Amino acid sequence: MSTQTLPKPASNVMSTLATMRPDTKAAVMALSILIDRIGQLPTTDRNSLFELLQEWRTVTDEAERMIIESAMQEIIACPDVTATRIDPTPPPLEGGRKAWAIHIGKQIRMVREQRGLTQTVLAENSGIPQSHLSRLENGEHSANRATLEKIARALDMNLVQWDPNASEE
Repeated sequence: MSTQTLPKPASNVMSTLATMRPDTKAAVMALSILIDRIGQLPTTDRNSLFELLQEWRTVTDEAERMIIESAMQEIIACPDVTATRIDPTPPPLEGGRKAWAIHIGKQIRMVREQRGLTQTVLAENSGIPQSHLSRLENGEHSANRATLEKIARALDMNLVQWDPNASEE
């Protein structure tokens, strides 16, 4: 049976972990997994997460803080999806990502209002915080594909209506 010698830095980490209390070791391991997960996020999701974190640090209202935490958890826990580039639907939009966020936000609001739904009801039906839905409708944030799919499902519509590049399933 052969033994494998770990490189010195990994060996030091292993010996340090071995001396930690079980609760501390669990926290360090959870943090390591979280750091890895954040590193694997698409750039837009990672940027949204950091924007929410900055907002969370300044919020003093506990209810708003919990809503922001929920939005951050949604981004981190979102299952991996294959993303395709979403090009603006005709007419072409000037201004890139911000213009796309405003365009999609208006579309979400229009369909929601046509269905006679409040933001609160749509947020509950789609499983996202109401404050996040509000920011999406106002074009303050750009929704990721998973969030758009949740909203489209809650509105009983196909995502292709907003994104012609989305595959019909």
